[in-house]
Amino acid sequence: MTRRTGRTVYRLELRPEPGVRDPILALRSLLKIALRSFGLRAVLVEELRPASVDREGSPPDAKNGPG
Repeated sequence: MTRRTGRTVYRLELRPEPGVRDPILALRSLLKIALRSFGLRAVLVEELRPASVDREGSPPDAKNGPG
């Protein structure tokens, strides 16, 4: 997947494990580390609602892939 810049964009889905007190804070921290340490910038972050996620934690269309 590429954007207008021509650079590759990767899709990553994360789910907090039980016991994570503040998932948003954990995600923000992860994104800061990704940018500062590895030069990976988040260009899109969306929260998936539980109703749109299957038992394995993937959205319904994620298993079928693009197309």
